[in-house]
Amino acid sequence: RELHRKIAVLLEDEGKAGKEADASSLAHHYTKAEDPRALKYLAALTQDALSKSAFRKCIFLLTDALHLNRMSKVDERVPLTQQVVWLTVLAFCSLSVGDMDA
Repeated sequence: RELHRKIAVLLEDEGKAGKEADASSLAHHYTKAEDPRALKYLAALTQDALSKSAFRKCIFLLTDALHLNRMSKVDERVPLTQQVVWLTVLAFCSLSVGDMDA
């Protein structure tokens, strides 16, 4: 986990230095590190996937976000209203692909 966290921090620092930080890479490494900083990247990737009607990708991203959010310390979690939005979008995407088990 620590290696993924270090990689994510390095990528994020490069982004602050003017280089393009890849949200997908940041989400991946922070998620693998079980670091709640992944939540903002997962949310951004979900928005992008939703705008492209990539419903299965949304399901994958939101499942990761909700799991990571539950594992995070209370003060690091997203607000309850955001969780409700994520669950609503997850239900919509599941219906859209005909997957009622997601």
